Amino acid sequence: MIIREFREQDAPILWALFYNTIRNINLRDYTEQQVNAWAPDEFDAQLWLKKMNTIQPFVAELDGVIVGYSDVQPSGLVDHFFCHHEYQGQGIGRALMTHVIKQAEAKGLDRIYLPLVLSMSTWALLL
Repeated sequence: MIIREFREQDAPILWALFYNTIRNINLRDYTEQQVNAWAPDEFDAQLWLKKMNTIQPFVAELDGVIVGYSDVQPSGLVDHFFCHHEYQGQGIGRALMTHVIKQAEAKGLDRIYLPLVLSMSTWALLL
């Protein structure tokens, strides 16, 4: 697996990963109304590209397939942390979080934080 910087052509793939992970994984812990608000069926490509250009995520690839992405903001906020719904439990999240921590340290951040999501694994909560 490689973890690399975001490229603009990744944006639609990251939207699909975001959408499908929420619809297949997070749906277990949230109401349909919450999921619809979080990941609506309508896809605004320009708005999503703007979001991705703003957060500048790191992209995880496995055998040429994008399997996850995450970011770390100057405040230490991890705004997005998503692993492809078909690749969960394979160490992708661990690799992404390790990368996020290293990037945060390189930027001189003394903490990182992320919103609690009910669907997070126990491992993620122990970080």
